[in-house]
Amino acid sequence: MTRPDTGEQDSPLFLAGCVLVNAYAVCYALCCLTFMAGGRLGAWIFPASCVIALLPLLMRTRRRAALRASLVALGAFLLGVLMMALTADPSFDGLAYHQQTIAYLIGGWNPFWNPAPHGLSIWGIHYAKCLETVEAAIALCFSSIEMGRLANALIIFGAGLMVYPTVRTLGRGIGRWPSALVALAAMMNPVGMGQICTTYTDYAKYYWVLVAIVLIMRFFSRPRWGTLVMLCAVAVLGVDTKFNAAPDMALVLIFAIVYALVKRRGQLAVALTVCSLTALVGALLVFGFNPYVTNTLYASHPLYPLMGEGAQDVMTSNTPALYVGHGRVANFFISLGSGLAERPAYDARIGGFTVFMPLMLALALAGLILWWKRIPRWVLAAEAVILLSCFMFAQSWWARYIAQLWLLPVIAAAAFAALHRPASRGLCIAIAICGICGGAAGALQTLYHARLMHGYRAAICDYARSRGEAVLSEHSAQVEIHFAERGIPVRISPPDNPEWEAGSVRALCYSSMERQPLLLLPDSIQRRLPWRCDW
Repeated sequence: MTRPDTGEQDSPLFLAGCVLVNAYAVCYALCCLTFMAGGRLGAWIFPASCVIALLPLLMRTRRRAALRASLVALGAFLLGVLMMALTADPSFDGLAYHQQTIAYLIGGWNPFWNPAPHGLSIWGIHYAKCLETVEAAIALCFSSIEMGRLANALIIFGAGLMVYPTVRTLGRGIGRWPSALVALAAMMNPVGMGQICTTYTDYAKYYWVLVAIVLIMRFFSRPRWGTLVMLCAVAVLGVDTKFNAAPDMALVLIFAIVYALVKRRGQLAVALTVCSLTALVGALLVFGFNPYVTNTLYASHPLYPLMGEGAQDVMTSNTPALYVGHGRVANFFISLGSGLAERPAYDARIGGFTVFMPLMLALALAGLILWWKRIPRWVLAAEAVILLSCFMFAQSWWARYIAQLWLLPVIAAAAFAALHRPASRGLCIAIAICGICGGAAGALQTLYHARLMHGYRAAICDYARSRGEAVLSEHSAQVEIHFAERGIPVRISPPDNPEWEAGSVRALCYSSMERQPLLLLPDSIQRRLPWRCDW
């Protein structure tokens, strides 16, 4: 799958990416071990995770490479810190239940021993919560629930850093610029860029699959137990982040096992099979004890509330009218075509891959047809598997559910660059630039709204601080923690009290969100706000 080892995959960029990903993985493992022991999360977990993730790098004999990798990882880390410090989560689900789950974890909730705490939403109780757990540990370290979103940067930047040196090793070697552009395009999936400043979890599925592919390619070129252990950990992280990551991760691992058998590399096939089974047990029974085991014990189905007795219908109200009455294949193409008039967003239901995706797919298809005899058969097979995976669920129109589709043009672009022809290299660059533009569009959109939310929250906290308290109509863990972090007392006042006549806003900002408190904010203050948050 890769050319003979050139040492490129031990470059500082690859090692730095491993540090970021390992810091996240170790953090999750420490959190779960703490839960198993009956404890609660503490501020020590994330710093300890970073130190443990750095130890393998610091023990390497090539000190200069280790130092450079450490500096790259530190730079990516600080960029993530800056991004999260200057923004706030503006997303619907983030404010509705993801932040609520994080707030409960910060407050001492142990999901292994107390799977259904009073007041937590049904989604927070029963959904997989790997990402929220890591975010809570990071938030405790920084004493800020919004800083928990730094976990997003660890995943996205870590994956991006690992992709570049891997692309460099394809075929007889690919030049630096084409490799850099392909790596940027792979990292800048519009789903990930649109959700980077939120507490949404969909994007993570794509990046864990991307990291798994990188590790599998490395394992084929340099079979090492360390790579296999990391691959196993990444598979666990994917399944424990979102249950629909399991089919995608399974397809990747099965594809690798079949490829090893076809190439008559039986030892690799056995090793990958053991890795896959170990990851399955770890994800479902050990680290994913909550929710998969607890759901089975208390709700009779591991995937409740989406399946099982009393399952919730979350799709009818979320499905746009233009998809009603069509099949998943038709809706897939309707979404891609209709997106030409849509703006990118973290939760876009129409054209969520931006207007650049149809062009990228068309260019990729043209190149695959033109050079299909020269492109390795495993690439063509992988493209077919990626496309088919987008139709496993009925919601083939929702970009955040089929984020792996982004790999189709990206892998094609890398394959074109490996042909070392001027025309194929040009097509690779064209696809990569389109991907970068699409990702940038998604990033700018979410950064804009995240900055607005940051300013809005600062303004209402300044007002609450000036009057000595924040007045809410009812309790809300995710709202109260924002005031608590700033040392502002919260008082609950029923909305029928006369003081509410001065004016109020919805504390969670979205006018369509049920069960949210009102925040006392006089009309005179609202008129002075730079932005009225009422979506």
